[in-house]
Amino acid sequence: MHASLFLSVFAALAPVLSSAAPVAVSNEALQVGNTALVEETAAPLAALEKRATKACIKVSQLSFFPRGGIDAFDFAACKSGYTKSGSKCVAKKVATKAASKSNAVQLAATSSNALSSSGVKSFLGTNTGSIASWYHTNDPKDVTNGHSWCYYPYNDAVPGFAISLKRMLADFGGDAMAARKAYCGLEAVVTAPNGNSVTLYVADAFDDAWVRTPTSMDVIYDSFAGLLGSQTNSKNDVVQGVSWRFTGKRNDRYAFSGVGSG
Repeated sequence: MHASLFLSVFAALAPVLSSAAPVAVSNEALQVGNTALVEETAAPLAALEKRATKACIKVSQLSFFPRGGIDAFDFAACKSGYTKSGSKCVAKKVATKAASKSNAVQLAATSSNALSSSGVKSFLGTNTGSIASWYHTNDPKDVTNGHSWCYYPYNDAVPGFAISLKRMLADFGGDAMAARKAYCGLEAVVTAPNGNSVTLYVADAFDDAWVRTPTSMDVIYDSFAGLLGSQTNSKNDVVQGVSWRFTGKRNDRYAFSGVGSG
């Protein structure tokens, strides 16, 4: 196990653009990259259609038949759930409420012990107002080298994301190893304002020099396309107004010192 870590931050300043980066680890070095911000795109809300209620007349729908049979039906009582209409008993119409979708996807509930037993105090409940940027896991432009903060190899296909290093460390009195063991591999459902949703796992730490809101995240390249709705090579493409929530599960593959992409 390594004895110390050194954090290096690389920033490219421009009149409008900001930077963001994960914190990657190899040979005890934390590494960072760059990204920028764009405007949020609002998505229209959708509603589910009401279901029509249809019923067929059956003998079982009547509580009794009058002596003259169905043609002589007059004031025969109908069974519960049916009402008299002319010479027939028909099913009562049940009003159905149209359900609406807010942000299109219901965030998963936090229920299992992986989160509650980990000592995690930050990022509990539903995190809102997040900005999602993206990075490559092994690219000199992002100053990454294929080794994550969670101590395993990773590539762009890993469904991972990075969150504030400062907040993770604060939960454990600055103990980076304890923070890794608690946070790495935790599962989260992440939802964009356009309704796109992805399931991601903590696979990195986000250098706080580039964390623009407390719950912002840097998402590994392939998974970011799931939020944005398409692939991009522009660092100007970010997603604002993201919501996310830990599910309480942990994926051992992306836990501290897990297999990762290996």
